[in-house]
Amino acid sequence: MLVINAILHLLIDGICAFSMFGKYAERGAEAYLFYNLFAFALQMPFGALCDAVCSKLSGRLVIKRFYWGVTLLGVLFTILGMAFGFPALGVGNALFHIGGGLTSIKEDDERKLKGAGLGAFVAPGAIGIFLGKELSAFSTLGVYIRNAFIFLTLALVLAGFLRLYYEEKHFIFLEKPPAKEDRFKDSLKDLILSAFICFVVVVLRSFIGQSVGFSWKSSLTLAFTATLAVAFGKAAGGFLAAKIGELKAVVISLTAASVFYIFSEIPVCGILSLFFFNMTMPVTLYILIKKMPRLPGFSFGLLTFGLFVGFYIFYLEPKVPVSGGVLGCAGSVISLILLSVLTVRDAIKDKRKREGN
Repeated sequence: MLVINAILHLLIDGICAFSMFGKYAERGAEAYLFYNLFAFALQMPFGALCDAVCSKLSGRLVIKRFYWGVTLLGVLFTILGMAFGFPALGVGNALFHIGGGLTSIKEDDERKLKGAGLGAFVAPGAIGIFLGKELSAFSTLGVYIRNAFIFLTLALVLAGFLRLYYEEKHFIFLEKPPAKEDRFKDSLKDLILSAFICFVVVVLRSFIGQSVGFSWKSSLTLAFTATLAVAFGKAAGGFLAAKIGELKAVVISLTAASVFYIFSEIPVCGILSLFFFNMTMPVTLYILIKKMPRLPGFSFGLLTFGLFVGFYIFYLEPKVPVSGGVLGCAGSVISLILLSVLTVRDAIKDKRKREGN
């Protein structure tokens, strides 16, 4: 299901971008703001609601069916939103991300991927947005492009049904209640601090991603390469953190990003800055989910709300007295400090717990 959801992520984001930069472009910047409000801010209450429902369910397959149902509802709203308005489009995007994200979180845990699965799920979205935005310019082919997106989405939905049936038929996931565990792994004070740090890092990533522009991106080839750097950076971050640990992954990625941002007007350096800067996306999500294992939907939604906050700050057009390269470097350094403090603190606490046992 992880692969299916990753491809669906590309298609759903592609449909939304195709519609917002095409059919709904004439509505202006305010429409785009409200679409982002529906698409990103709603994920937190949707996620919390899913957590509340799942707390009453037992059995991995039952929970997985529920997550897949939320995913399908998101697909339905997104397709309807192409015809009936951007609010439905945004709601569909939010529901899909929560359903697909929770499915990916559960599969990541079951397969012991240590966050690598989270990076694989979130990465294709950037490619979908790029393709949808670029394809929206071809108005004469609009109907064919739209139908192609819908056809591919429905084909993936069918593949998802078949995959879920196969898992049930062959008992890949044992039907038993989840292990009893604490809803929170830390004290409320520690939890709030961790959530705040991860939230601030996501807000910074969102704002800098919107604010830092590169003159060389006027080339379509380089612009697409930059999009691939964002996508592959998100995927690579999850795999690297799973391999060497969150702290080392954070230090390597954000140190490199801070250096490359200084020289980001050179295309290769700018592309590398995007790659390394986006590596922390699955890391922040995985850190928060580990702390709130029974509230994955809320954790996912809280950080996507951070994406909206960063976008909204950019929408207000604040005056930034430094160049884009310096802003990117500063954001990388601040994120490095915050996440390093958090991960080192957690490592010390874990060591003390082990010694106490």
